[in-house]
Amino acid sequence: GPSATCQQGSLHGLFGALIQPRVCGAPFPICWSQVMLFPSCHFLYFICSMFDFAFELARLSLKQKLPEIHFKYGSFLEDEGKFEEAEVEFVKAGKPKEAVLMYAHAQNWAAAQRVAEAHDPDSVLIVLVGQADAAFKQKEFSKAEALLLRAQRLDLAVKHYKEAGMWADALRVCKEYLPGDLEALQEAYEREAAKKGPRGIEGILEQAREWEQAGEYSRAVDCYLKVRDPGNNTRMEKCWMKAAELSIKFLGQPRSIEVMRTVGPQLVSIGKFNVAAELYLNLDMIKEAIDAFMEGEEWNKAKRVAKELDPRYEEYVDQHYKEYLKDQGKVDSLVGVDVMAALDMYVEREQWEKCLETAAKQNYKVLHKYVALYATHLIQEGSWDKAVALYVQHGTPANSQNFNIYKRLFVEMVNVAGMNNAEAYSSWADLRDLLFNLCENLVKSSDANTPAHEEFETMLLVSHYYATRAAAQSIKQLDTVAAKLSISLLRHTDIIPADKAFYEAGTAAKVRGLWGGGPLRAQVHCAKDVQAQFPAPPVETNTGNA
Repeated sequence: GPSATCQQGSLHGLFGALIQPRVCGAPFPICWSQVMLFPSCHFLYFICSMFDFAFELARLSLKQKLPEIHFKYGSFLEDEGKFEEAEVEFVKAGKPKEAVLMYAHAQNWAAAQRVAEAHDPDSVLIVLVGQADAAFKQKEFSKAEALLLRAQRLDLAVKHYKEAGMWADALRVCKEYLPGDLEALQEAYEREAAKKGPRGIEGILEQAREWEQAGEYSRAVDCYLKVRDPGNNTRMEKCWMKAAELSIKFLGQPRSIEVMRTVGPQLVSIGKFNVAAELYLNLDMIKEAIDAFMEGEEWNKAKRVAKELDPRYEEYVDQHYKEYLKDQGKVDSLVGVDVMAALDMYVEREQWEKCLETAAKQNYKVLHKYVALYATHLIQEGSWDKAVALYVQHGTPANSQNFNIYKRLFVEMVNVAGMNNAEAYSSWADLRDLLFNLCENLVKSSDANTPAHEEFETMLLVSHYYATRAAAQSIKQLDTVAAKLSISLLRHTDIIPADKAFYEAGTAAKVRGLWGGGPLRAQVHCAKDVQAQFPAPPVETNTGNA
C-alpha cells in the first residue's frame, strides 16, 4: 500500500546517495572535514566499506543496480592500480570491454587478449590493433604486420609503413593483400620520390627491381618508365631499354607495342636511333623502325628495311630522302634519287653549268627545258650574247614554247648598238647559226610552212645579211659590198629598227658614193643586187651550218 511505496522511495533515495561518485570513486557524499583526518589506509578501508554497504543494500532491495555498482567499484580499483580485481568487477558489471581497455592502456596485451577472448570477442580486434601500434612504435615491424594480419587490418600496416617511409614494405603488403589500392599507392610513392630528387629515383629503381624479381613484370615496366632524370641520359636509356626488354620478353605483343610507343620516341630524342629502330623491328613495327633510321640519317638502312620487309614504304623513304637532301643542299646526292628535283635545285641556286651538265645526261627534252630556263635568265640579265651561244652549243629545238625566246634574242641583237663593224661577226654568225638550225628543225616539225616558220626564215635572211656585212667590213676591197648589204636591209624594216637601218644604210651609201639615182632608186637597186649576190642560206634536211 502507500506505506510500501513510501518505503521503496526512501530506499531509492538512499541508494542514489550512496552510489553518486564524488571523489576517488566514493559511492556517496562524504564529509571532507572528517575524512581528511583519516590516514590513507583508513580512507581506503572506509571507501571499501561503503561499497560493501552499497552492494548489501542493492542485493536486499535494488538488484538491478548491482551492475552499476560493480562498474563503479571496478573504476575505483583501476584507479588504485588493482587491475585484476577491477577486471572481476568490470566483468560482473557486464562491461568486459572496459577491462580490455584497462589492460590495453597498461600495455598488458596478454591480459587484454585473455579477457577479450573469454568475455568480449569483438574486442579482440582492438587488442590486436593496439598491440600492433605499440609494435610499430618499437620498430618491431614483422610482429606488428603479423598482428594486423590476424586483425585483418592490413590497411593499417600500409599506413604505418608509409608513415615510416618504408614504401617497399607498404607496396609489398598492398600488392599481396590490397591489390585494389596498389595503383593509388604507387602513384603516391612516385610523387613522394619525385620530391626527393636523386634519392627518390633510386627508390623507384629499387622498387622496379623488386617487382622484376617478384615476377611482377608489368609493374616493373611501369616503374622503369616513370624514372625521370633529365641530366642523366645513360640512366634514362638503361631504364627505357629495361622496360622494353621486359615487355617484349614477358608481357605479350599488345602491351609491348604500347611500351615501345613510349620508349621509342624517348630513345630517338637522345640520339639512340639505331637502338630504337632495332626494338621496333623486334615487334614488327616496320614504319616506326624506318622513321627512326631516317631520323638518324641512316638512309641506307631505312631503304633496306623497306625493301626487304615492306616494299610499300620504299616510295615513302625515297620521298623523305629527297626532302632531306633538299633541306641539306646535297644536290649531287639528290641526282641519284630524283634527277628532276636535283635539276630544279641547281636552277634555284643558279648553278647552271651543273644543271645543264646533269640534264645533258638525261635526254634532249630535259636538256632543253633547262636550256630555255637558262636562256631566259640570261636575257633578263642582259646577257643575250651568252643566250645565243647557249643555243648554238646545244641546238635549237622547234618547240613552240621557245619561239618567244628566239624572237627576243633576234630583237635584242638588231637593236643593240655597236654591231655595225667587223668585230661583231661572231655574234651575227651565232645568231645566224641559231636561226638556221631552228629553220631546219621547223621543216621537220608540225610547224613547217606556218607563219611562224616564214617569220623565222626572214629573220635567218636578215641575220645572214648582218653576218655577211660584218665579214665584208673586215676586208677593205669589200667595203662596197658591206654598204650594199646595209642598204638591202632596208627592205626588212618591219622586223628591224627603221631609224637605225636607214642611218647605217645612208652613212654607208654616202661614204661609198652610192646615191646615184636618188635614195629610193639606190635602195631598190642595191637590195636587188645584194639579194642576187648573197641569198639566204638554203634550209634543207640534213644540211650543214651556213
